[in-house]
Amino acid sequence: MIKPFNPIYHLQFIFIICFLSIIKISCTPIKPPDVINPDLDFERVTFKDKPAGWIADQTANIKLNRPVYYMETLDSLVVYAGHYSLRMECINQANHPIGSVETNLPAYKVQGKHIHFGGYIKTENVTNGKASFYMRFESKSGILFEGYTPSNGITGTHDWNYYSIDTVISDNVTYITIEARFNGTGTAWFDHIDVSIDGVPFTDNVFYHLKTEKGNDAPDSLNANQTLWLRNHIDPITTIIPDTAVDDDPNIAFKDMQSIEKLIMNAHVVGLGESAHGTHEFMEMKHRFMEFLVRKMGFTVFAIEANEPDVDLLDDYVQTGIGDPVALIHNLEHPEVQTSINPKTTLLNANEFLNMIEWMRTYNESKCIPGPIHIAGFDMEGMQPAIDSIRTFLYEVDPTYAKAADSIYAQLLQYQLIARYIYRQRVDGVAIDSNKNSYRVINYTNMLASVEEINWHLELNKNAYYNKLPVTTVNHMLHYADIVRQALILFHSSGEKEWATYRDTCMALNVEWMRLQNTPATKFILSAHNGHIAKSNGMGLFLDKSYKTDYISIGFLFHKGSRNGFVVENNASVIDSIQDETSYPSTFEWLLHGTRVSRFFLNLHDASIQDTSSAWLTKPMLIHNIQYGDVFKEFFVQNLSNDFDGLVFIDNINPYSKLK
Repeated sequence: MIKPFNPIYHLQFIFIICFLSIIKISCTPIKPPDVINPDLDFERVTFKDKPAGWIADQTANIKLNRPVYYMETLDSLVVYAGHYSLRMECINQANHPIGSVETNLPAYKVQGKHIHFGGYIKTENVTNGKASFYMRFESKSGILFEGYTPSNGITGTHDWNYYSIDTVISDNVTYITIEARFNGTGTAWFDHIDVSIDGVPFTDNVFYHLKTEKGNDAPDSLNANQTLWLRNHIDPITTIIPDTAVDDDPNIAFKDMQSIEKLIMNAHVVGLGESAHGTHEFMEMKHRFMEFLVRKMGFTVFAIEANEPDVDLLDDYVQTGIGDPVALIHNLEHPEVQTSINPKTTLLNANEFLNMIEWMRTYNESKCIPGPIHIAGFDMEGMQPAIDSIRTFLYEVDPTYAKAADSIYAQLLQYQLIARYIYRQRVDGVAIDSNKNSYRVINYTNMLASVEEINWHLELNKNAYYNKLPVTTVNHMLHYADIVRQALILFHSSGEKEWATYRDTCMALNVEWMRLQNTPATKFILSAHNGHIAKSNGMGLFLDKSYKTDYISIGFLFHKGSRNGFVVENNASVIDSIQDETSYPSTFEWLLHGTRVSRFFLNLHDASIQDTSSAWLTKPMLIHNIQYGDVFKEFFVQNLSNDFDGLVFIDNINPYSKLK
């Protein structure tokens, strides 16, 4: 086993990471151009009357348990043109900071060009604030330009008027953001936005052309030789529906997966990714992959991107049949969206996931070979389940020390609640939140030292614990103690990049811990987002450098469709369907869509930079890369041949079926 805090593994990962090395603003009521991108005109609805391609800041407020001040929806009754306008209404009379609904415009290839941005605004009883449009240019070094129209904002009650900004786009701009902004009481409506570059309306075709980001080498279309190569190298997948049987002939059931078998060969760790969480097709395909890898290739551990202690309870059901799997799935948590209204929320709350669990249980009951199979977790975002298990363990094997640990863990859980609400305060004293509530803040450094004190106590006394309980039980409790430490450090990480890097570090170490608890022959399936299993960064990088050819990474991509994700409803974060942006010319998935094959597998090892017909596959290209919520940027540049050994492509995705 490894110690709960083993510097060697941390240094190993650090070594790998180190290895990577002029403005005119007008308010003239003129008529804007007739041709408008529908996204800018608020005519495309996603979920719960929300505008497609835009993001509201209240979503971030809900995820961080911050107060919500405005309700942003599409309004079909008050419009300037078309079917909908954007409505922003103050719902918190006591406080009214700036609320915004924003979207990003492509900046690459438009530097130095003239941009016109305008639209219509209507207000009703706006006081203590104003309504306006806003545009911002940003570079890596900071904000280059900010502009409001009208410059002083709109107050009171006014009918529809047109307001615009005209300026030149900075040479080194990397992001262009446009917003509908409102602060104060009352209601504001926004509609019929138009944008043009050098006088050319921002129509769909222009939009696609400008979306070709710097670093994206995807061709708009494939030539005849490239098309022929791609058609000859894709392997159609006949179905995503799992076989569900445990005793039929796997050679027949998985005949369409022979090329996948050839790729994996003797690898002991296979990563199955997904470019978006919350899809029916990806879940079903992973279920089928699991059956194939278990029955045809001898894999026995299916590990998922979920809190390890929670998943261990699911594994108890898989092994014994005791317990309610639906309740256990409901209990899986996604701490990033926890609120006092819905403390447990998970994107695994799906009938498709339940079917996977039930198949594992049936397989184990049938005593098939290889077996038994296990489900495991390698994430560490939640403290409570691990703490509950350690407390029970200590009262059984070390009751004297259990009281001291109880006191520390009680402070830790209080710290977690406080820090989540007041955004990671780092000092002792009293913090005041936005509702003027006072909270005692526990010093992070002292809290971490106390948690590590528990970990070292367990490590120093493990031999005595081995005399009282099975070795595997003790080892799991030692590891749970490290999970608590990981969660504390993760939660305290400042900035998204630091948070993501540390989380992937911990997930990689947790996978390694799982491997050390099993025999060298044990084979693991890792199910996570594409970003975690990709070989060029994070967990996937660690696995690739550590296991080399023993690790195979398979990404999952799609062309169009919708998924389940976290959205805001009644001031709470809930799971609902989200319509995603369809791939377009100059994106990789658009090229795959051009095959007219609805689902297939592609072995990226077949592509070569020396081959003019396949070299395009070795270059960086735009692909879907979506997290768990509604986002305004869905495509990012990625070098697929560096990140994945193979790809599963599914043309159309849909939301999973929710558990009752």
